[in-house]
Amino acid sequence: MPHISGKQNVEIFITDGQETGIVLDYIRNMFELNESYDYIENGILMSNLIHHSLSGHEYNEQKKVRKATKKDKLFFEIIELIKKEKNV
Repeated sequence: MPHISGKQNVEIFITDGQETGIVLDYIRNMFELNESYDYIENGILMSNLIHHSLSGHEYNEQKKVRKATKKDKLFFEIIELIKKEKNV
């Protein structure tokens, strides 16, 4: 049976914002943190949940997740460093 193979080079261009998002997603996955974990307040890991109603309204709910671990604190320190570097 004949077999055809080939090679192709693909170039992908991303914006600085997309690059930052990819990096943050990668780090978040490495630290095994849920996407809804948004910040640390008074040593507590917080989640900012957005709720949508059937009438089209939405509201935010800040929810305590757990006491922030060293890993959580390090993750958010890294985020702040990246934001400063990228002027986000």
